[in-house]
Amino acid sequence: MKARHIACLAALAMPVSSVFASDVSYNYIQAGYQTTGQDNITAATNTTRRAGHGIDLAASVALAPNMFVAADYREYGFNDSSTDFERASLGLGYNATVSRGVDLFAVAKVVYTEYFDGDEDDVVPGASVGFRGQSPIENLELAVRMDWVHEDGHDDGFEDLRSEYTLSYQGIYDVGQGLGIVGEANLNRDFQTWALGVRYSF
Repeated sequence: MKARHIACLAALAMPVSSVFASDVSYNYIQAGYQTTGQDNITAATNTTRRAGHGIDLAASVALAPNMFVAADYREYGFNDSSTDFERASLGLGYNATVSRGVDLFAVAKVVYTEYFDGDEDDVVPGASVGFRGQSPIENLELAVRMDWVHEDGHDDGFEDLRSEYTLSYQGIYDVGQGLGIVGEANLNRDFQTWALGVRYSF
């Protein structure tokens, strides 16, 4: 599973890098709505798919030309139960311009997760690595990212609610005055999340 995800990210980076140009911002705040679908998150005998929705918040501040601080917060509830899921992270990132103006970025972070119904929470390490830049379509920025979160098992059967690796695709369309419309898809072996929001870059 790990090798497959890494190979997938590398394969995606090659065609993406050929169309990207430089000039992306690491100073922004973002807010949006997300919807999710998940499989195999209860007992092994229950493989029904569940849907949920909630809020998606993110922010980033550049500390230096190649350093930035990034934070995000996500919270959603499931439609068919009282289970709620909350996750927040805070990390230190590094970015560098690579071939053809592609921005490579990496973030080392601390991730806090809480399951409301089971009263369980975790504070674990995580990391992200990806590529971002302006596409040939005017005012459209594209990004691809791999997220990793260390897992601690849960005795209440929610050990698969958050998987180790998530592949994300993001598009940001600049509408002017620092405002952008953001669309994002997060794909995992157990869940898929789609988010739509607004970003203000400064």
